[in-house]
Amino acid sequence: MDPSKKYIKVTLEFVFLFVLFSVLSCEKTTKRFKKLSSNVSGIHFSNQIPENLSYSVLDYYFFSGAGVTIGDINNDGLNDIYFSGNLVSGELYLNKGNLEFENITSSAGIRDSIWGTGAVMEDVNQDGFLDIYVCASGFPEASKRKNLLYINNGDLTFTESAKEFGLDEDGYSTQAVFFDYDRDEDLDLLVVRDPYDIFYNDVSYVREKNKGPNLPGSDKIYRNDGNNKYVDVSEGAGIVHEGYSLGVAVSDINKDGWPDIYVSNDFQSDDILYINNKDGSFINEISKYLKHTEFAGMGVSIADINNDSNVDIFVADMMPEDNKRLKMIIPSTSYDKFNLTLKKGYLPQYSRNALQINNGNGTFSEIGQLLGVHNTDWSWAPLIADFDNDGDRDFFMSNGLLKDVGDLDFIHYQPLRSSFGTKKSKDSMRIETVNKLPSLSIKDYFFENHGSLKFINKTMEWGIDEPSISHGAAYGDLDNDGDLDLVINTINKEAIVYVNQTMEIEDKNYLRIKLKGPPKNQNGIGAVIEAFVDNKSIIFHENYPCQGYLSTVENIAHFGLGENQSIDSIRIKWIDGKGQVLDKININQTLVVDYSQATNISNDIKSKPDHENLFSNKEDFLEIDFVHIEDNHTDFKLQPILLKEHSRMGPGVAVGDLNGDGIDDFVVGNASGAPTKIFLQNSSGKFDSKILNVDEIQREDMGILVFDADNDLDNDIYIVSGGTSFEKESMNYRDRLYINDGKGNFILDKDSSLLPKSSGASVSGADFDKDGDLDLFVCGHVIPGEFPLSPKNYLLVNTTIHSTSEKKLPRFLPADPNIFPFINNLGMISTALWTDFNNDGWTDLICVGEWNSINFLENKMGVFYDVSNKSGIQNSNGLWNSITPADFDNDGDIDYVVGNNGLNTRFKASKDEPLSLYSNDYDKNGRVDPVVSYYINGIAYPAHTRSDLIRQINATRNRFKSFLSYAKLPFDKAFLPQELNEAELFKCEMLESVYLENLGNGSFNLRALPIESQFSPVFGMVAEDFNDDANEDILMVGNLYSMEVGLGRLDASNGLLLLGDGKGKFEVIKKNLGFLASKDAKALVKLNGLKGESLLINSNNNDKIDVFEKTNSEGRIYKIGNNIKSIFIHSRGGKSRKKEFYYGSSYLSQSSRSIKIPRTLDSINLDFIDGTKRTIKFNN
Repeated sequence: MDPSKKYIKVTLEFVFLFVLFSVLSCEKTTKRFKKLSSNVSGIHFSNQIPENLSYSVLDYYFFSGAGVTIGDINNDGLNDIYFSGNLVSGELYLNKGNLEFENITSSAGIRDSIWGTGAVMEDVNQDGFLDIYVCASGFPEASKRKNLLYINNGDLTFTESAKEFGLDEDGYSTQAVFFDYDRDEDLDLLVVRDPYDIFYNDVSYVREKNKGPNLPGSDKIYRNDGNNKYVDVSEGAGIVHEGYSLGVAVSDINKDGWPDIYVSNDFQSDDILYINNKDGSFINEISKYLKHTEFAGMGVSIADINNDSNVDIFVADMMPEDNKRLKMIIPSTSYDKFNLTLKKGYLPQYSRNALQINNGNGTFSEIGQLLGVHNTDWSWAPLIADFDNDGDRDFFMSNGLLKDVGDLDFIHYQPLRSSFGTKKSKDSMRIETVNKLPSLSIKDYFFENHGSLKFINKTMEWGIDEPSISHGAAYGDLDNDGDLDLVINTINKEAIVYVNQTMEIEDKNYLRIKLKGPPKNQNGIGAVIEAFVDNKSIIFHENYPCQGYLSTVENIAHFGLGENQSIDSIRIKWIDGKGQVLDKININQTLVVDYSQATNISNDIKSKPDHENLFSNKEDFLEIDFVHIEDNHTDFKLQPILLKEHSRMGPGVAVGDLNGDGIDDFVVGNASGAPTKIFLQNSSGKFDSKILNVDEIQREDMGILVFDADNDLDNDIYIVSGGTSFEKESMNYRDRLYINDGKGNFILDKDSSLLPKSSGASVSGADFDKDGDLDLFVCGHVIPGEFPLSPKNYLLVNTTIHSTSEKKLPRFLPADPNIFPFINNLGMISTALWTDFNNDGWTDLICVGEWNSINFLENKMGVFYDVSNKSGIQNSNGLWNSITPADFDNDGDIDYVVGNNGLNTRFKASKDEPLSLYSNDYDKNGRVDPVVSYYINGIAYPAHTRSDLIRQINATRNRFKSFLSYAKLPFDKAFLPQELNEAELFKCEMLESVYLENLGNGSFNLRALPIESQFSPVFGMVAEDFNDDANEDILMVGNLYSMEVGLGRLDASNGLLLLGDGKGKFEVIKKNLGFLASKDAKALVKLNGLKGESLLINSNNNDKIDVFEKTNSEGRIYKIGNNIKSIFIHSRGGKSRKKEFYYGSSYLSQSSRSIKIPRTLDSINLDFIDGTKRTIKFNN
């Protein structure tokens, strides 16, 4: 052989082997977790439950599993493990090092015969050794379900002492948590319980809310009175609310230094948030802090997930990720039943995991769907910890069920509650039926936190790839290598130990802190730890190890540091208020912090005093007492598969001088059956109200416009009639024009009968034809009962000045079709904005709406052309609500912020995987059927439950004879090709609210707004320089309560301020805001107070309006005349920006036509509608 060829052959073989070795090495090292073999670990515990046992899951939570707790029972520096068992004894495993464990259950004297549930390791008698408290449930006999307290004797043996301590609770206990609720320096105990109550198992029954200390479902709190004696003080402490308690976590929710309690409850029972009254009692304030919760609350964890030093709350539920499971276990939700639960005082509840992000102002926003952590199937134990040591806390979730009792075919079609036969025969039949059900053994979930509220499913990549029926789970560093290992208690399988290999595969840093507390709280329960880098808090930790489900994690604070090589300082605040600061801490160690070194808190530990809030609430002070009252109409009765109702989308608000005194007043609309109101600002700066339209009270108000309709130098009022409460041809959809008599009295114009009769949304005005008066665009919103068919939109030309009569009568007539030939091809429009987007001097139009694109309509000398295809914005079909203009990048043209539905929904949308709506009369009954599809893992499926689809299209009952037959079909197989071909197709390709940068010449660049802007739909917006830096900012409100009840309210917004940097970028402002728009917010407007105050009003559907004042709002008010189109603002610092003025801007909103002149203003250039210009200089 040629030597060169031999060399080549050897080289190629070497290269091949090298590449193969590299690939295998990568595969080996990329798995973050490795399952530890029980033959290596010695852990053989298995929570065995025979599947054919004579117990029934329908009578009791028989397959709810058991817990696990991790701690060092012999103080050798190694974490040991205790597993609770249901029909088997709990077992204790001693860590011998090198990930080897010894089962010492028998020798330790802790073998039991109870139905064990939750487990806790804590030093109950404060002798320096961890004890074990085990909750009991399951058996009907009280004697068999007494909780156990194993006191550590210090020699690897334990003595059961629950009765002696007064802690032998026998009430179907789920979990327990030790904490110092009264801050008397010793540890008290809370035990959460579940009631043995058939009504809780019957989800069709809406029971009354009950409370009382001796109810089966009320929890118990035991006060530590010293000398190892605990006393039940539940009634006096206010722990009296009933529920089906499965999870509990303690945290200082309101940051007042006192521990609060979160209890997660199954079925319809509300979760409970007990806020500490600081006097030995608690008050349930769940509705004050949260807007909705999960429905079937399982485990709960509380920790700071976004490193803002505020704790967040994660509660498990049971929504599956894949379509088949989703359609098989999530039922249709009755609208009437949902409303009945609200009337009985329950919070809204939805069948999905709930991630409540803490906004730092006493409110939470539930954003589980935004983060993609809402659907982890039948879930139990949510854990929040930094498993990859990058400085951000990740999510783990256990799941599974021994018998899939949520199967809807099983629930609907099996004879489980027959009225015939003896109790014994019926029980036998029930158990036999359950035993035939399959097991639900699935993979657990891991989500990696990438920062900035972005989580990625890393289940497979991290090595969590073994299906199991997992319940209790806990984390702790079992091998002292600086990363967190994971232990899971499973049913009918050996417990799983996942060894974390982060420190082997990545160069990450960490710091672990073990607290040595005061004599009566030696583990420092309740202490708060913060780590600082570059004088910025990067990690916040509360020392409460009861987390997840039936379990407690290691009692060591674990801080992943990522690439950080050092920590500036560690700040500890103990539960009694004392604290200490440690500087220049070495990393990659376990640091012991001793309470004996703590002192009374000094100024360097206290937070810096907050600055004054930017806004303050003023509706009571200004005597504004308006309440929007919604009617009882329900869109879902006629079209059951709607994603939302269109009858609950108001009210609108419009600002203007209504009585000729030169001061801003406002009008706010109402629903059908309730009056529209005018608010006139009086000489004291407060507001007097009066009713506008008693005779037209049946009409539902949407958009409102204040303007001089008849050119008589006073402002009139135009109101769009909308909603869906009447038949589509009803006269109640006729718009109205009210003429001002010059004194603030309004009379319905006699020619209002010529105005549009259509269910509309916004109205906006501009002199598009430059004839000296205002013309109107009225948005067609929906055809009642025929969603999503395109309604009529109207361009109304003002012909008033051409009247030949002495008194000018207002005339608004539809424009010549040649002016706007495609107006009725625009589809459903929510907001239309008159704006000169190409700077050619003619006012153009931008229209946005549901299932619609962003429409750019250019005005060429009074004729409109659709130039959307030239705008540079492609695939912009969305569920758009609003649009607000400003020169956000200070370049002399107008940019836009467009409000969409947001990303915090079950649905995702893109160009390649759009949300699609196929409108057709599928069963030929004369009714429009708006069928929606969406993508799951690359395949399109129907978005509706089988039950809802049958209610809409009765013919599908025979097509889908079972839930399974429906669940297994993709969308294109669920409907016939002919049906889909005949349907009118609507698409939604994006759900983000966005910023449109005007590039000039009618072209734009689109980019998504910050993630906080995507929490909820965006409706009302105001663009203004709120912080006086000569840059335009944006204030926005939103939420949408009228969603289909199974999808749930979109309610995560509390109002949001984005500060502009003058370059088109925005910063979210969270602290010192003082603006709280947390309801079903719709319109947002600005107006000026009598003394120049900058006021903001936001309307809320079916609720009071909110009024805010901008604090420190210095400057003079400059009124903008009707003949001014726009101005250029020049500040002394050299910044310049264009500002247009509008009759109607944003959703159902019209703000004051004025500008506040700050002291930094140098001059303004005025552009008049007739083309003339003027410059005004200021000498502030």
